[in-house]
Amino acid sequence: MRFNIQMENFPRKNSYNAGSQTTARGRATISPRPTRRVRDPRRSLQERYKNHQGYVEAVQRAAAELVQERFLLQEDADRFVSGAQASSVLK
Repeated sequence: MRFNIQMENFPRKNSYNAGSQTTARGRATISPRPTRRVRDPRRSLQERYKNHQGYVEAVQRAAAELVQERFLLQEDADRFVSGAQASSVLK
């Protein structure tokens, strides 16, 4: 899970850019941290999902909801779930 953010839309501050990587197009890639850091208000992956199976189940629930709301095709949902199962998140 990664978020692409265009840096032109945000002021540059040391606290914002700390730990992020800027690409050649001026975009930053921010990844959730596996464990909580001091003063970081975001929940860690362990706090969100507990383990790899919890992560896969969260992806399955989200994909099923999007399919039900007709925002996502079932074949795409299956691809997302397969990707989650094959990922190294919390392994």
